[in-house]
Amino acid sequence: MKPPKICILTCLLGDAYKDEVKFGIKSKQIYCDRNNYDFIVSEENDYSNITNEKKQCGWLKVYKLLELCLHYDYIFVSDADVTIMNHSIRLEEIILEHMNNKLLMITKDHNDYNSGNIIVKGKSANMIKYIQEWVKLLPQKFDYVGYQEQPALLYMIHNTDFKNHIQIVEQRLINSYTDDTCHKKSQQFKEGDLLTHYAGYDVYGIPMKEKMKRDFEWSLSYNRINNS
Repeated sequence: MKPPKICILTCLLGDAYKDEVKFGIKSKQIYCDRNNYDFIVSEENDYSNITNEKKQCGWLKVYKLLELCLHYDYIFVSDADVTIMNHSIRLEEIILEHMNNKLLMITKDHNDYNSGNIIVKGKSANMIKYIQEWVKLLPQKFDYVGYQEQPALLYMIHNTDFKNHIQIVEQRLINSYTDDTCHKKSQQFKEGDLLTHYAGYDVYGIPMKEKMKRDFEWSLSYNRINNS
């Protein structure tokens, strides 16, 4: 059976931010090389193609996803502030075991749904239709937790029939949070998890860049020992 065509999409804008998250980007490139996924980093050239005058940086994720849906069976959309920690966990295995023919896999934290790490079914007319609806909603204001593209997605999940097409999975499966002060009520990273996500990062005295560097170096050692 032909394996599904999978990519990881990360959006990355601004030189300062690129430097801050560079170790997370390295971790994704290594993970994709090991598992034969395409790694797509969407940057300023793509953002300049968004013509909406109200555009925000986070919208790039949705616009680029709409484009990639035509070319991939599945797209793992992963924010730039993420480090892949376990290279042996394959996305196709997660999809086969947990996605249950839904259009989108997502997790919830102690606030609500989080769009930082999601798996989207590609080559699907239905999914493309819902992403187009997502794009239309982006300029609107919604009273849901989060910023940028997330409130519009939460509106779709809570208020439209899109709720019937999502698969909610345990947070630790694809969206573990780093062990910092603001995520005590959510699932934090444990050894063996796929990744760690620095959403709302708040570790006093340790810049996010340094924390990502430490996690990246730890992951290299972990994978060398456990997944050689």
